[in-house]
Amino acid sequence: MAFDRGGSLYATDYLTGEVDRFAPGAKTGATYGDSLNVLFSPTRLAFDAKGDLFVADTDLTSGSNPGGIEKFDPTGKDLGVFASGLSRPHGLAFDALGNLFVADGGAGTVLEFDPRGTLLNTLAVSGDPVDLAFGPPPPAVPEASTTVSLGLLLALGTGGVVIASKRKKSVTK
Repeated sequence: MAFDRGGSLYATDYLTGEVDRFAPGAKTGATYGDSLNVLFSPTRLAFDAKGDLFVADTDLTSGSNPGGIEKFDPTGKDLGVFASGLSRPHGLAFDALGNLFVADGGAGTVLEFDPRGTLLNTLAVSGDPVDLAFGPPPPAVPEASTTVSLGLLLALGTGGVVIASKRKKSVTK
């Protein structure tokens, strides 16, 4: 889920292959733009600074995999595939420079793309990364018992990368 600048909430529907938009205060949503026509198995989404929506889709090719990232403008118009050939993309997050980071669970990697979609870096991780976020560096690496999410979480801050794995019950920096 993610909020746009206007306060609308966007959520993926993995089963129907669409993104739903909920206006501020609305109890029901509506299919967002072209999403129903181009997505197959959307998992996560994020907005860039311009208001474009990026959607991780584990199956951009209607049943034959691989996954990728689809891009939509603020009106919901499909701008095409931003990145393809991914195994199982999940978590998405933008850094302050506008680079998109993607947690690719099937490949056990975190990928960094520049705003044009060029792959800049690949970080191999142990496990199945499912989400990531940017923020200030944590004051200290938390105890393993504070890991609260399924799979592998990454927190990318100015202090480096913090990886939390629930399955391995470990936190590393």
